[in-house]
Amino acid sequence: MKKLIMLSSLILLTYTSFCQTGTKSTAPGPNNDSLVVLPKQLVVFMIKDLVEGDGARKQLVLQDSLITEKNKQISAKDSIVNVYRKKDIAYQSTFSEYATIDSLNQRSIESLKFKVAKYKRQRNAFRIFVGVLLIGLAIK
Repeated sequence: MKKLIMLSSLILLTYTSFCQTGTKSTAPGPNNDSLVVLPKQLVVFMIKDLVEGDGARKQLVLQDSLITEKNKQISAKDSIVNVYRKKDIAYQSTFSEYATIDSLNQRSIESLKFKVAKYKRQRNAFRIFVGVLLIGLAIK
């Protein structure tokens, strides 16, 4: 706004209508105020520029406040995303631990199945041996 005022005053002061013939005294006396005669179109442009400049300043303030609010929302959402990322990492590590434990359990089960089959064969062989022994003793 200050730049606009300085620019308009610079233009007006260097303009050729700013001279003794371009001013009119309003009333004689101790307060000799004078009026500056300017073209109507120039005054209209100046007023439009001032109003647009004030509107632009208000819009800039509103845009800045909107940007700060959006940045606050983004930071809040980023913190939520970070929390869920940490939870995801924890779930993945837990899942990998369970997968490792499961593979160890599967190996143990396979090993135990082999041992159970071996003990069943031994038990069946022992039963057959005892059965043959008892039949042999019963025949004698």
